Formats: sequence, structure tokens, C-alpha cells
Amino acid sequence: MATPPLALDAASSADFWRSLCPDLHVEGQPPVHPSGFGDLKERIQDLLREGYVNIPVDGG
Repeated sequence: MATPPLALDAASSADFWRSLCPDLHVEGQPPVHPSGFGDLKERIQDLLREGYVNIPVDGG
């Protein structure tokens, strides 16, 4: 599928972005996806030691 060239008016059109990716969240509040962080104390230690936190998709 070839994508049309991006014009300024298309860039501000939610319909344009939805035509490229129908599941893309464009307007309003994003859907809420619950996620777990596992052991929060351990995550804070990771943050302090490494400078970032890596949360696996399964929340473990």
C-alpha cells in the first residue's frame, strides 16, 4: 500500500492518520492499559543505579 504524500492540511486531519493506521489513537483521552511494575523498591533501585527503568511487557 503506497502512502499519499503528506500535505500540511493532511497532517492536521485525524482522518488522514486513521487511514494510515486505523488503530492509532489520534484524539481524546488515550485508552488506559493497566500495567504492573513488579517490586517498586527494586525498580527504584534500578533507576538510581542505571538511570532508567526497564519494565517488561508482562509487568514482571
